[in-house]
Amino acid sequence: MAGGVFQHLLSPDELAEAKPRIDVIARLDLIGQAVARRPEPSPTARPAGEIPELSGWPLIGNALDMAGDLRFFLTKGYLELGPIFGIRALNRRYIALVGPEANRFIQRRGRMILRSFELWRDFNGAFGAKDSLVGMDGAPHVRMRKVHTAAFSSRFIEDRLDRVVEITRGMVAGWPRNRSVVAQHAMQQLIAEQLSVLTTGVSIRDHADDVITTLNGLLSVHVMRQYPRLILRLPRLARARERMKELEISIRERHALSVEEGGARDLIDDLLDLHRSDPQFFPETDLRMALLGPAFAGVETAASTSAFMLYALLKHPELLERMTAEADRFFARDTLNGQGLRDCDVTHRILLETLRMYPVSSGQLRTVTNTFEFAGYTVPAGTTVIIGNTVPHHLPECFPEPERFDIERFSPERAEHRQPGFAPFGLGTHRCLGNGFAETQIALTFLTIVRDLKVELSSPGYRLKTKHTPTPHPRRSFRFRVTDREAATG
Repeated sequence: MAGGVFQHLLSPDELAEAKPRIDVIARLDLIGQAVARRPEPSPTARPAGEIPELSGWPLIGNALDMAGDLRFFLTKGYLELGPIFGIRALNRRYIALVGPEANRFIQRRGRMILRSFELWRDFNGAFGAKDSLVGMDGAPHVRMRKVHTAAFSSRFIEDRLDRVVEITRGMVAGWPRNRSVVAQHAMQQLIAEQLSVLTTGVSIRDHADDVITTLNGLLSVHVMRQYPRLILRLPRLARARERMKELEISIRERHALSVEEGGARDLIDDLLDLHRSDPQFFPETDLRMALLGPAFAGVETAASTSAFMLYALLKHPELLERMTAEADRFFARDTLNGQGLRDCDVTHRILLETLRMYPVSSGQLRTVTNTFEFAGYTVPAGTTVIIGNTVPHHLPECFPEPERFDIERFSPERAEHRQPGFAPFGLGTHRCLGNGFAETQIALTFLTIVRDLKVELSSPGYRLKTKHTPTPHPRRSFRFRVTDREAATG
């Protein structure tokens, strides 16, 4: 550590207290050196103005294509023009980086050349915040991510499997028998309740629809730019956003009481402590967004994946039968634990294939902070790029017969997910913090559902229709019904 100089300057207690900040500074220095020592521009690299551009409509360019199935659009561009190409949408120009080679490049160099602040700036501003975990970069992001790591780790949820099963059974008890249920909405309510109870100790059953409506509206307007700001004034959205204040108050009050009673600590306690200890880094204006973050966390990600997974199971009864057998063995154990869950190999592979075939991340918008070269072209600082991280999911060179739902892709013999082409949780420093948490959460949720319920498609011949606003998810036309309930044991 700097040649031992800090050991001479500080006492052991002072050194222990200062070590986290010293480590951050050391990492910043390495990043700064790496940027400063980047290679000189190659004389053969072509300027950004020569990057090939996708054809589009007069005036609007590719705006309509981007508002639809973005992943399909980016895949088409990759097949036509290669791993880098330009896109125009109205008065904006983007550079797309797609394909396995782009994934490798971003994974290796993304932290030194890209930032996410601009993407989330207006979303954070809707809560009066300047920063949030998803919109931070560099050292602040490292520090804030560390605060969230424990609460969104595999270990955290594995220590609470019984609680997840309890919450799941309580929620699915409200699914009516022999009546049509909208899959996406049911999964959003279930996943949001699990996340909120586990990480904040507060049930959001009474606020679930407000959370869903608020997040959907703000993402569509401020992040995906798919609708004008005017829609946020619609009565339904305005009411939902107002009710979010009630949820925030409930979370604050619950934790004030928990401290008085000596209750178990959770993520909210850690966030409140961070604000009290360093209000300059984490001001009160940013705290509100952070307190509501756990409620938002899985509404457009884990919930959508769960709805897609339910569709896959109902369309492949042989897989449903194999998962049900695993569920019976899992719940027959004396105790529910992480190893037992990891032994449910079929369930895990069904989840991985769902993440591949129905990724909820079509692409990631980033701002270029330092000029770089990729695929023979120069991309200048200030450029907005779209990273098509899930484009390889549907390339036959990465996944043979990509339109076929095939869980054998993830067998030890094939292991097709052990390649840069598989990136359902994003890439680089902003790769989903809770990916392990989410995989455990979804797997256990489905083991519980298939153990306790018999479900089927409301319309036996239904073919999935996907809505792409604000992120890909099944349309409301995907519905299921509960036909029978087993005695809940385990």
